[in-house]
Amino acid sequence: MALIALLAFMEALRPRGARPLVLALFLGMAVWARMDAALYCIPAALVFAERCLRARAGRDFLLAVVVALGLIAALFVLRFVYFTEWLPNTYYLKATHWPLAMRLPRGIGQNVVAVVACLVGLPPLAWVLLRRASPARVAIGAALLTHAAVVTYSTCLGGDFSFESFGYDRFTCVSAVFLMLGLVAFVSVTPLSSLARGSFACWSLGVLVLPVMLRPPTLFSLERPLDIFTMRAIPWQEFMSRGELHPVDNFAQLFVYYGKISARVTLPSARIAVCGAGATIYFSHRGGVDLLGKMDPQIARLPATNAPPPERRCWQGHAGHNKESLSLSFATHAPDLSLVAPPKVAEPTYVAFKYGYIDMWARVGSPYIRWDVVQRHQL
Repeated sequence: MALIALLAFMEALRPRGARPLVLALFLGMAVWARMDAALYCIPAALVFAERCLRARAGRDFLLAVVVALGLIAALFVLRFVYFTEWLPNTYYLKATHWPLAMRLPRGIGQNVVAVVACLVGLPPLAWVLLRRASPARVAIGAALLTHAAVVTYSTCLGGDFSFESFGYDRFTCVSAVFLMLGLVAFVSVTPLSSLARGSFACWSLGVLVLPVMLRPPTLFSLERPLDIFTMRAIPWQEFMSRGELHPVDNFAQLFVYYGKISARVTLPSARIAVCGAGATIYFSHRGGVDLLGKMDPQIARLPATNAPPPERRCWQGHAGHNKESLSLSFATHAPDLSLVAPPKVAEPTYVAFKYGYIDMWARVGSPYIRWDVVQRHQL
C-alpha cells in the first residue's frame, strides 16, 4: 500500500509531466490494496491536478479521473459479487454502532503525541509555505496535509490497535513517510535565510521524531531485536515449556506457530475459532471463525462496548477489538476446533486438550478432528 502510493506520488512529480494512465493505475491499485489508502493518494492527486490546471491539460486530467474511478468502482462491484457486501467488515467494526463520543477518547489516547506534533509543528510550516513562493509548494503542502489527514482519520476511528508502543500506529507510520518527504523538501527548496533554514530544519526534525521519542518503540525492549525484522523460526515450544513466553518478543511468529500446531490436530475441512484470524488461519490451511468480526459480518455489526462482554475471550476495547459475542459465533459456525474456551452453553459439546503447549477445544463428533491425537492429549 505504501509503495503504490509513493509510486503514484513519484509519477505525479515527473519533470515531463505525469502519464495519466500510469497515475490512474497506481491510484486504483492503492485503493485495491486497502480502501483507506485513498488518503495516501492525496499528494499525487493534488500535484497532478495542479499541474494539469497550469498546463491546461483538461483531457489528461479527465482521463486519469475516469480510469481511477473506474478501477475503484470495479473493486466495489467485485466485492459485492463475491461477498454480497459493498464494504469490508473492518469498516463496520470501527464505525458501526460505535459513536464518535466513544471512539474519540480511544483515538486521542493512542495518537495524542502525533496529534500534538501536528497541531504544534505543522501550522508554522503551512504559514511559511503560503507566504513564500516555493516552486514545490503544492507538493510539500500535499505531503504535510496527507499526514495531518491520516492522523485525524485514525484518531476519529479510535486509533489502530497494535502491540507496539510507537507514537505512530501502524496506519500513521505510512503517512509519516509523506511527512518526512514534505519536511525535507520544505527545508531544501523553500527560499529562506540561512538562520531560518537551520531553525526550520531543527523544528522539522522535532515534528518528525517527537511522537517516537515520547513513546519509545518496543524495539528497545526486545531481547532479540532482529527478530522483529526476520521470519526465522522461533522455538515457541521450548519457550512455553519453560514458561518463558514473552508477548513482546514477536506476536507474528506466535500466530504462525498457532496455525501450524492447529493443522496437526485437524483435517483440511476443519474450521478453527480464533481471536486473531490472520496468520493463524493462513498457516493452518483451514477455515476460520473470527471471534472479533473482521471476517464475520454478524459480529462486525454488533454495538461496540466500553466494558467487556459477559464471556470475554478476545475483547480488548480497542478499535476492531471491542465487539464479541461468543455464544453467537459458536451457535452460528460450530467451529471444529477452538483456540479459546467455548461459551458455557457449548461446553458439553467440546473436549479440552493440550497440544504443543497450547490449550485447545475440539467439538465432539466432528469428522475433521484427528481424534487419535486428541485422545492422547486430553485433559
